[in-house]
Amino acid sequence: MTSTRRSGARGKKAEEVEKGPAWIKWVLGCVGAFAVLLLIINFTGGGSAYQEEDAPHVLMRAREALQKGDLQGALHNVELAGTRKPDEATKSEIDAMRKELKEKIARDNDKPTLQLAERTLTSIRDFQRLYPDASRTRPQTRELARMCQAWLDRCRDTAKKYPDTAVLALEVQTLADRIGPGAGLSLPDDWDDVLFAIERKLQGTAPEYKVLMKQIEDFLGAHPGHAHAEDLKTRRNKLESEAMAAFDRDETATRRLIGEGKIDEANKLMEALRNAIVIDSMAVRWQNLDRDIRAKK
Repeated sequence: MTSTRRSGARGKKAEEVEKGPAWIKWVLGCVGAFAVLLLIINFTGGGSAYQEEDAPHVLMRAREALQKGDLQGALHNVELAGTRKPDEATKSEIDAMRKELKEKIARDNDKPTLQLAERTLTSIRDFQRLYPDASRTRPQTRELARMCQAWLDRCRDTAKKYPDTAVLALEVQTLADRIGPGAGLSLPDDWDDVLFAIERKLQGTAPEYKVLMKQIEDFLGAHPGHAHAEDLKTRRNKLESEAMAAFDRDETATRRLIGEGKIDEANKLMEALRNAIVIDSMAVRWQNLDRDIRAKK
């Protein structure tokens, strides 16, 4: 009996060795099935989706991206097309499109400066209409010359890059050259120059009162015995009173807007309020308003 059991055990063990562990058979089965699948895909042409696109197809994707306004995506595909062994005709298309895209991207990067150039040139033209050549005073001429110089410093180099905006640079440069000698910007401001600049800036939507007050203070510091020193001190004090009145008015309006839940409109007034701050206690009031607006968001 014992001999029979030993014989049966040896037979079972030999059978297991012959068959091998079950996990090996499972792995081999999976590998075989995957190999068959690859053969079927290759035979039916289904593997073409996994092959690299040729240059014309990649270039087509670049055009699609350009039509959607995706300049960086279009440039990426153009550069990719150049790596897909393009023929000579396709190479020419790639070079032309690369040049076009780089020019568009450069202009897109310059867009803020070009927009500033157009806005500030509009201000220069408006100033010329308001103060025509025949009746323009020295302070007005100096202010116009400063506007031109500021435009040239900030916008000229960018504007000259493009044919349609290069004419703007020429317009401002021509005006600056024409009025420059009469403006005498190399000479220090006189009191009437200071007053005109202040009155003009007060016409803006959110005048910076503290900056204007400092402009008078700086002039008085440089000309302590000036004949019109008292007039300038009076104007400086008036500016302070105007600032405080403007702050009170806009603070009331801002609190009303906050109470009505019109947070976007309240935010728009905050810039004017900031520009009207001329004493420390007003800064504290501004901070309290800002805190109340943030609490509503």
